[in-house]
Amino acid sequence: MAFRISEIPKQSKAELILLIVALNWGLTFPFTKIMLEFISPALSVLIRFSITIGIFILLFPSVPGSLNKHDLKPGLLLGIFLFAGFITQTIGMSYTTASKAGFITGTYILMVPALQLFISKRKFMPENIAGVIISTTGLFLLSGMGIDEINTGDVLVLICAAFYALHIIYLDKFSRRDGANINALIFLQFAVMVLFSIPSVWLFDHYSNLGIFITISPALIGTILFNTLIATLLGFILVNRFQRYTLPVKAALIYSFEQVFAAIFAYLILSELLSSIQITGCLFMLTGLAVSEFYRPLFKKQTT
Repeated sequence: MAFRISEIPKQSKAELILLIVALNWGLTFPFTKIMLEFISPALSVLIRFSITIGIFILLFPSVPGSLNKHDLKPGLLLGIFLFAGFITQTIGMSYTTASKAGFITGTYILMVPALQLFISKRKFMPENIAGVIISTTGLFLLSGMGIDEINTGDVLVLICAAFYALHIIYLDKFSRRDGANINALIFLQFAVMVLFSIPSVWLFDHYSNLGIFITISPALIGTILFNTLIATLLGFILVNRFQRYTLPVKAALIYSFEQVFAAIFAYLILSELLSSIQITGCLFMLTGLAVSEFYRPLFKKQTT
């Protein structure tokens, strides 16, 4: 019998789409590393989201004029969480190693279940928590992070992880509301990113050792276009539309695979080698996702 995509359950389809988004986000790691050779960090964020919101308005010209008071609070709050996560991660990475930053950022998969209980009162399944614990172990191994003193950068990246966790939970809460205007939520998040990025260029690039700089090159244009069109515009449209069809805990678990894909693409594009411990970490993360995704369906089949 022929297989039809329409036969895939809505939740499974949504989770597959989120995994593809995580893959694209993973690809931004080596691309961003290349991009930052030609442009200062905060300026790159400003340009990235300015282009994104411009194209979004071209695709959905009626959205800005259709905003109402019910859209403003959710959209602005999500935008603030998103910006706070971006900026604390960017600053934090100036004071800590990339591997430590990668692991600490990924700890939002531990924060989501805890915060979810207090904010949205949504329950989660034991297999989801088991998957989170297994995947966090894998994330630690993948990062190659050693035991070291905690510094200012580590604390900032931990704050970033908390903001990302809040973004995941509140996006789930707001997007499930009756009559939720998903396009309005997306537009307002992009608008907040642009508005907050303007002073950030002066505050963080101008006063840093790097200063504000940009060197136009094919590599810069190519990486900005990918990060803007695929990772940001398409990525956030898909996340805002499909995350509501799964649990926040599972969404966080899926997003954590950004680190796995980042390691793979860093090897393919930048020739950064993976150690046996890091490969083991990838396997742990795959196991964690499998436990969360397939344990209950298999268990039900065996008991029926």
